[in-house]
Amino acid sequence: KDVKTHLLDYLRTYDGWYRKKEKVNIFLYEKLFDEAIELIEKDKYILEIDMLKKIIPYNPEWVIKKAIPLAESIMDAGKAQYYEQAVDWLTQARNAYYQANNVQEWKNYSQQLTKLHSRKYKLMGLLKPILN
Repeated sequence: KDVKTHLLDYLRTYDGWYRKKEKVNIFLYEKLFDEAIELIEKDKYILEIDMLKKIIPYNPEWVIKKAIPLAESIMDAGKAQYYEQAVDWLTQARNAYYQANNVQEWKNYSQQLTKLHSRKYKLMGLLKPILN
C-alpha cells in the first residue's frame, strides 16, 4: 500500500469526535463522496456550505434534500439574524437543481417561497438574486 491509501484506511477507522469536519473535507478532496456523505448523515452538525458545493456535481439530489430543510427551519422560524445563512443554503439548493436539470422544479419551489414569505422584507431582499 502507498502512504495515501494507508492514511485513508486509517482515517476511515479513526472515530475522534473533534475531527469529523476535517475527515469529511479530506474525503471530499479525495473525491470519496459517498464516505463524506455517510459521515454527514451520521452527524448533521458537521455540514457546511463548502461541503455542499463540492457534492453538487456528484449528488445534486442529496444536496437539495439537505439544504432546503436547513434553510426552511430558519425562514419558517422568522430568525431574521440568520436569513443570510438560509439564503446560502438555498443558493446551494438552486445550484443543485440546475445541476440535476430540474430548473422548473426550482422555479416552482422559489414561487412557493415567495408566496409563503412575502411579508419578510429582509428575507425577500436577500432572496431576490437567486429566485430567478
